[in-house]
Amino acid sequence: MGWLYNQEYCYVNSDAGRMEALADYLPVEDVAAVSWQQRDGRLYIFFRCGGEENIYGVMELRRGGNGRYRALRVQWEPSAYRAGVYGGELPRRKNRKTLFYLAGYDCREIFSAELHFDVYDSSGASREAALMLPLEEPDFLTLYEYSEFAALLGLQDEPAMLRLTETRLLDADDSDVTAVYRSAEEPASWSGSRTTVELGLVYVLMGVAAALGGALLRYILRRDE
Repeated sequence: MGWLYNQEYCYVNSDAGRMEALADYLPVEDVAAVSWQQRDGRLYIFFRCGGEENIYGVMELRRGGNGRYRALRVQWEPSAYRAGVYGGELPRRKNRKTLFYLAGYDCREIFSAELHFDVYDSSGASREAALMLPLEEPDFLTLYEYSEFAALLGLQDEPAMLRLTETRLLDADDSDVTAVYRSAEEPASWSGSRTTVELGLVYVLMGVAAALGGALLRYILRRDE
């Protein structure tokens, strides 16, 4: 049963391990792990894919008892920009509050970004909010608790949902260079996701194997008395 567990929790948090996880789990080619973060026993990988659609997304993995990781879920979608700042929600299971992420790719000549959001409350009503984000690294991934990100936006209450609607990219002189990084064609509007089932059966089998092993050991010890 330990072998089965190790087959599921098999990815190492290294350059090669993160690339292996993405290659095994994503139905796209030419994928690259751009940046990553760890939080609460989870590993989050921000990735980009080559091609005309500028696909980007985030993969979430869970750390196992063997120190390795198992893929939990991944979400991806196309972008109108070949470089810049991206953002979105990262849902979590078991009633844990949603995370919000901001990520950057190839921002070597981009020094800040003006981000505009639609903010929704529990009734479905929406309003707008904006954030000026200084960029210190060309590639990055930052994770926020919802309450934390709401405070950055100057919101008094934690929103029910946030959606990044517009991004303006600025150079060192605060000039708008968004058009420089925009693709010639508008990408199709779509998104994809994949989720791995829980390991309930594996844990049951491991428990059964442990119980049978204990019973066999007691039988052997009693026979030798």
